[in-house]
Amino acid sequence: EDGIRDLIVTGVQTCALPIWRLLQYRHKETTRMRSIYQDINTGSRVAEETWMADYIFGRLYIELDQEVRFREGDICFQLSFDGYQLFKSSSYDVWPLILLNLNLPPSERFKIDNIIPFGVTSGPEPPTSIESFLEPLIACFEKFSSAKRLRLWNGEGIDVRLFLIMVTADTPAMSKVLHARGHNAISPCRFCNISGVRSNNNHIYYPSAVFDQEQLAKRTIFWSPEEIHKKRRKVEDLFLTLKRMERLDSKSEQEKISKETGFHRRPPIILRLKSLKAFESFPIDLMHLLYINIPRYMWKLWTGA
Repeated sequence: EDGIRDLIVTGVQTCALPIWRLLQYRHKETTRMRSIYQDINTGSRVAEETWMADYIFGRLYIELDQEVRFREGDICFQLSFDGYQLFKSSSYDVWPLILLNLNLPPSERFKIDNIIPFGVTSGPEPPTSIESFLEPLIACFEKFSSAKRLRLWNGEGIDVRLFLIMVTADTPAMSKVLHARGHNAISPCRFCNISGVRSNNNHIYYPSAVFDQEQLAKRTIFWSPEEIHKKRRKVEDLFLTLKRMERLDSKSEQEKISKETGFHRRPPIILRLKSLKAFESFPIDLMHLLYINIPRYMWKLWTGA
C-alpha cells in the first residue's frame, strides 16, 4: 500500500512544468463542461461539438462532479488489467495491473511512459482472488479521498485527492472483480437483468425475441434499447440480494439465487470506493468490444478478406 501511494505521490511532486500543464487537461475540460452542461437533471443538451468528446462529458463523470465537486489538484484514474501469456510454448499466465492517468489528454493518456504499472500477479494460473492484489490499491484511494497537501517541483503547495472512477477488463477478469458469474449465469449481464432461455441441451441462449410469461397471454417481446434500459440493474437491489444469500443456510439455495442473479454472495471490495458507481464505472472497453472480438470476423466475412 505504501509503495503504491509513494509511486503516485512521487509522480505528482516531481512533475515538471510541461507535465503539470498536461495534467491540467481534466480541470480545464471540467470547467468547460460545467459552463455547457449545468445540471444533468434539467435535461439540458450537450453542445454538439462536445458530444462524446471525452469521459468528462459523460453522465458518470458529471454526476460524480456534482457529488465531490472536482478541484484543480484532483487526479482521476482508470484501472485496467487482463491476463497475459508470457511464453508461446506454455500456458503460464500473469495479470499486469495498471493505472491510466485520466488527467492527461487522450493523446498522452495511453502512451507507455504515462502508464502506471502498480502490480502483476505471480502466475502460473490466473489469480483465484484478484482482490488480494487490489486491496492495497483500494486502501490507498480511500486514504486519498480526502485532500493531502503536496509540494510541487517549484515549492508551491497543492491539495491533492485521488479518485478511481473507471475499471476496464475482459469478461472473465471483470467477473473476478465484481464477483459475477459471467457467462455461467441465467442473467450474465452486469448492466441489466435480462434473463436467458434454457434449451433442451441445458445451454442458455439470449435470443432477440422471448416469451413474457408474466402476462396471462404469452406475447413476444423484441428487445429494444428502451426495454433494456427499463431492466438495468440497480446496485441497491444487488446488495439486498447478496444479504439475502448470506442469510440462507442451504448452499443449494444460495447457488440457485446466484445463477439467477449472476452474482456470488460476497459483495466486491472494490465498491468500497465511493467514486465507483455500479455498474456505470465498469464499462466494456473498446478493445474487447471491437478490436479483438466478433466484429473483426464479421468484417472478414463481409469483405472476403
